[in-house]
Amino acid sequence: MGGRSEHPERPILRCLRISLVRIQAISLNYRDILVTNNDPNYIVPAKPNLIPCCDGAGILESTGPNSIWQPGDRVFFHPNTWHTGSDPRDFDIFKTLRGGDVDGTLQKSVVADDDRLIRAPEEGLTMEEGSTIYTAGVTAWKCVEVLPPQLGATVIATSSSDEKLQVAKQLGAKHLINYRKTPDWATEVLTVTGGKVQGILGAGSREMAQELATFMETHQIHPPIAQTFAFEQADQALSALEQLTSPGKIVVKV
Repeated sequence: MGGRSEHPERPILRCLRISLVRIQAISLNYRDILVTNNDPNYIVPAKPNLIPCCDGAGILESTGPNSIWQPGDRVFFHPNTWHTGSDPRDFDIFKTLRGGDVDGTLQKSVVADDDRLIRAPEEGLTMEEGSTIYTAGVTAWKCVEVLPPQLGATVIATSSSDEKLQVAKQLGAKHLINYRKTPDWATEVLTVTGGKVQGILGAGSREMAQELATFMETHQIHPPIAQTFAFEQADQALSALEQLTSPGKIVVKV
């Protein structure tokens, strides 16, 4: 399913603001299945044998002459170069990691622009935990920033699995909807909210990802990891993700 880099060459970094990252862990998201299967429903068509995945964590092996990073720095990936306050019209999904012509993180080493990295906490989060931060974590963080439950926000969890919904309940979700049992789940949401829903759609910024990493370290928050696979078992990890049965993140450890 898709491409994967087993033995990448070690490039000489002559560009100014790039770094060579030795990958330690990669977390999977359902869109990785869409990419590896070249699903026509996915918005970004992929080049043949594209290396999938956009989330990950690693340690810098070397850096460019004007890089803001140093060899040995621990980093998490931010898959695009989006910054807080940037013009939304400048966001290009075709230039994000794992999409279009840009290879992703399911490899042992990645050359990354400085803006695609955030600093990992020195302690408090493992590389496996840190690899889960961006896609799922920043999405949740953005919602929390905009609609904090302390101010009366209603948390509604949707899933195809009752088991996952119970995990969401334990984490604070007030209303649970199994969209397989309730295909018209949107109507159910409107019933719960009295006919009104505020929609939030947008890319999480690099600054948001850094804020989340710092917050998780400070408050000792550990993301739920359902399964961990070795790098050589990446295909099995993608297959496990495709089953949609794991109440937590699936991680590939390098």
